[in-house]
Amino acid sequence: MQQLKLWWQDFLDNQFNPRYQALEQREQRLLSLTAVFVAVMVLVFVIILPIQDQRQEMQVYTSEMFKQASEAAHLAELLKQGGKAKTSTNLMADVDRLAREKKVRQFMKRIRPQPGADGKKTLLIQMKDAPYASVVSFMSALTEYGLSMPQVKLQAADSAGSVHVQMTISGV
Repeated sequence: MQQLKLWWQDFLDNQFNPRYQALEQREQRLLSLTAVFVAVMVLVFVIILPIQDQRQEMQVYTSEMFKQASEAAHLAELLKQGGKAKTSTNLMADVDRLAREKKVRQFMKRIRPQPGADGKKTLLIQMKDAPYASVVSFMSALTEYGLSMPQVKLQAADSAGSVHVQMTISGV
């Protein structure tokens, strides 16, 4: 550190000051203004703009997280209430209809009837790369329709905002 300080002092005394003093007063002012301008530009582009960009990204991320938390709380409340039971005889048709309404049907890779406990009709559904918001909306619609989901597994997909889903849906 001491060597750097000595080198800098030597540079200023032996190289910079003699050249600066040799310039006309107009050129000295121009050089000073240019140095201030360059310093301000470095401050703006190296410090201020990256901090501002990161702040904006964090705001978007935080708002998305609050939105997802709100949807999850709404879904949990619907699950607690048990939904409004509607009578239907065809579980697969009801689930397919609700999936098409909530635009998750194209992400369903497997819909398989399962033997259910207590004589209930049960379906195993697997979705790949489904949008999280659409999946939550679909699960909410299932609950409102009176269907239960005894097993739900969500796994983050490679693309942002997408999930892989495996769930069991039981009817009445």
